[in-house]
Amino acid sequence: MATRGPGERIDRSPEQMATRLVAKLTGRLRQHEDAETAIDVYRTVNWIIGQLEEVKDAALDLAEKDMEQRCLDKLSTPTGSAGWTEPKKKQLDEEAWTRALAKNPRLRQIEREYETARAALERAREPFEELPDSRFYIR
Repeated sequence: MATRGPGERIDRSPEQMATRLVAKLTGRLRQHEDAETAIDVYRTVNWIIGQLEEVKDAALDLAEKDMEQRCLDKLSTPTGSAGWTEPKKKQLDEEAWTRALAKNPRLRQIEREYETARAALERAREPFEELPDSRFYIR
């Protein structure tokens, strides 16, 4: 809760606080219009994003654990929903593949042929490779 004057309280939602912060940072940019201020605002925003990512990750973890405890597959609330994805594309089990390679000479041969072809493709592409345009950065 924030106060306006003596004894007067005003509740602020996270959305209102975020909107106010964005307006304040945008105002700083407009007021000064120089690289030094822009770098300062950029780094401040980057720090805020990092802090929010930590909160977001904690919320994701908490929701997942709570839903698992409550044996819920899906949950809908007035502000959003949660649940588990249903993967449709298989992924290679690297450990099982490594074990299979150790046991099966034919698989090792196929992988060698693939790696040889991939290396040849990369060499063939080299004359067509270009450096991308430089990018502006702030650190």
